[in-house]
Amino acid sequence: MCIRDRHILWSTSKAILGSLVWRFLRDGTLNEDALITKYVPELADTAFKGATIRQTLDMQTGIQFRWDMPAGGNGKWKKEEWEFGTPEFEQATHEKARWARANGTSPQLWNERGTGQYDCLLTLKTLERPHGQLFNYHEPNCIAMQLVMERVTKTPLLELLDQHLWSRLGAEQGVTMWIDPVGSAVSNIGLAVCARDLARWGQLLLDDGKVHGQQVFPAVLLEDVASNGEPENYKEQSNLWGMFPVQTALRNYLITTPADALGLRQPYFVGLNLQCVYMDRIRLIVIVKSSSNVADPSVTDPRDLAAIQELSEKLPELVSSR
Repeated sequence: MCIRDRHILWSTSKAILGSLVWRFLRDGTLNEDALITKYVPELADTAFKGATIRQTLDMQTGIQFRWDMPAGGNGKWKKEEWEFGTPEFEQATHEKARWARANGTSPQLWNERGTGQYDCLLTLKTLERPHGQLFNYHEPNCIAMQLVMERVTKTPLLELLDQHLWSRLGAEQGVTMWIDPVGSAVSNIGLAVCARDLARWGQLLLDDGKVHGQQVFPAVLLEDVASNGEPENYKEQSNLWGMFPVQTALRNYLITTPADALGLRQPYFVGLNLQCVYMDRIRLIVIVKSSSNVADPSVTDPRDLAAIQELSEKLPELVSSR
């Protein structure tokens, strides 16, 4: 695969979405302390009621969104109902299966035709825990923020991304994103870009929003992410606990590594098939992996942060020795 080929980023798309939201926080279009229902009143009839923009952006809402078979299911659930691609999953009624059908990753049922992510968002009624208590990784947070931005700006997400971020990078290629069955962007997992443009995005953030010395994007996003994340909210009860290291923090849809000996956290994100972007704030280096992982134990797993950090530490020496 060529570094100029577009490749889907899966959940690494979330980090780019978070940077776009940052632009609207910094210019005052959005107020992070406001309730999300201020911008989308319909969410008052869902479990998002009472959640703030900040809690939604940091995945600390308490809505129920199950990724796996609940413990103590008493025979109600079958394992196959939670596995993508199985006939049981394609008919299941839990949140993960309904969401997959709403965003186009699984075929829709006949009675779901003509609906998409936003429709599914409005069906999430169960509050699992109070908002703001725990890191709670799930997709509807991102789509709720997407809906907020589209509602406030009256502009489709893809156009917002191009106008306010991608066109300012000096990107080689335009923005590409898959859409749901009714034409809304799937911004949480559906962005497809080439590795060079993903690296340009990372470098823009490392350079505090500057390209060739010109301020083209609001500054200090990475400082905000590294300083204001809440690792104490990442606990065993969190959804997808174990996917990231202990003392992980998430802010603005960017993950930060556990603090090093100097107390420094590095921003990164990993996608479903191990797409990865890592930003070294000391050396101003961006490491990108956009291809899908293969089932080969000899391949380094980008979730092994120690290996990524070691590579970042050695890169300046490797480059200077060439």
